[in-house]
Amino acid sequence: NIVAPYLGTLATVAKRFQQITKKTVLNSHDLKTLLFHISQPEISLEFLHNIPKSPAHFLAWYLQIVLMLPNDNTNRSLLELIDNLPIPSEFFEIPTSDLICFAYAYHTAMTMLAPQAVDRLLWLPRFKSDSLHLIQSALTLLQDDKITWTNLLTKAEKLLTLEQLSDLVGHLTFTNEEVASRTDLSGIWVASVCIAIEQGKKLEEFDPNVYTNRTLQGHYYDIARTLQQALAVSQKVDSHLSEKIPAFNDISNLLDWYRFQSIHTQELKLSSAIRGIINLKKISGQLLENIIEQLNNLRLQWRDFLNCLDENLANLVTGNNWSKFCTHPRHSTQFISNALPYQIPKESRVWFLIFDGMRLDSWDLIIRPLLEDYFEINEKLYLTSLPSITDIARVALIAGATPDKWKNASGLITSNHNILAAKKFKIPSEHREQELQIIVRSETIEGQLRLGLGEEDAKKYNILIYNVSDDWIHNWRDDLASLNNFIQKTLVESILPDLTSRVN
Repeated sequence: NIVAPYLGTLATVAKRFQQITKKTVLNSHDLKTLLFHISQPEISLEFLHNIPKSPAHFLAWYLQIVLMLPNDNTNRSLLELIDNLPIPSEFFEIPTSDLICFAYAYHTAMTMLAPQAVDRLLWLPRFKSDSLHLIQSALTLLQDDKITWTNLLTKAEKLLTLEQLSDLVGHLTFTNEEVASRTDLSGIWVASVCIAIEQGKKLEEFDPNVYTNRTLQGHYYDIARTLQQALAVSQKVDSHLSEKIPAFNDISNLLDWYRFQSIHTQELKLSSAIRGIINLKKISGQLLENIIEQLNNLRLQWRDFLNCLDENLANLVTGNNWSKFCTHPRHSTQFISNALPYQIPKESRVWFLIFDGMRLDSWDLIIRPLLEDYFEINEKLYLTSLPSITDIARVALIAGATPDKWKNASGLITSNHNILAAKKFKIPSEHREQELQIIVRSETIEGQLRLGLGEEDAKKYNILIYNVSDDWIHNWRDDLASLNNFIQKTLVESILPDLTSRVN
């Protein structure tokens, strides 16, 4: 009755089994092995045949099978297969899901030098002392197989609620921060940090060891990563807020400090952290509100901090400083002179890529990482011409001059960027059509198509202008994180395909 429904499959599997084992005659145990493989084909015949003899190795083998089974109930055909083997029966008398959770909790308790913790957890099964030694030995063996070990941790954390994990953490002998800084399990890390916050720990007060250089495993990894980012940005922002705001007498020093200290990225990181926390599902609503409130308060303080820096910068570019600003080495009109080689070989082509309306944090966190897959990037920070509206800032960049110097070959005032660029590149007016083209990607379909997709269509000087976040950025109603998600989508789906097809 058992064999008949599978007779055809059984015959095929039996031939393969005989090739593996070199047996000519199969016994009843072999038949059980074949039937189990037919019911669970993801578990190979080779693995099922090589049943270890020692209790520790056998328990490790059994746990590997349990991890491969699609459900969490003890499998009857598996129990028949391992019947009469030298292993305590109590392992097979409990649901496999409970055994996996116990293994996870026991490993955590032993790692944290708190073996008594598992005895205090009422939601765990009870094992005799001999069985506990056997479990520890089996877990040590499983750790040598990274894939199996990761599967064990992930499956256990899928079964464990945050309340159960918090219960386990509460019975460990270390403080919550010590547990978080020592564990490599994402569920234990999340539980430890959440308990600490609920007990009044501020996000910015966590020791950096809790959230830096942490390689965490398990099902709670995404939650842990989101909380890590929130802790890191909170500490970074607070460290600047707690210090006296520096004053600068030179634009270069201000720019270099601003960039080196990553001042420009913190507002976006705060926004991303808030958005990430809002999307967490497994953390209680009250705790989420607490974390979001702390991040929002830091964001408000950070904006006040940025306003003070803006005032410092404003003092460096207004009043008596205006003429010095317009000729400063870090003014954007100096960019082309600095970037362009004195002589360009005949066969070479020059490409200028202008991203309209690009925020500096968007460049650092979104755009540059994507461009680095295609280009080698060396960078230097400049300040835009003022006012920074497109018609002035972009033309000043291309012309390499402030508006008072925008003149054609006859000395007449002009704002035509083709004429001004040709003058900057020292292209005679009669050669301008052959040697220069400026493509405004965002303005016309004809403009998009004019350059073409082949290298043969390029000219000696090519300026590509892409609209990353120009005028519409002023009307954006969502947060900074969603704005940059949109910018990333635009870059990947629209700009990069066009850019890489034009520039080899």
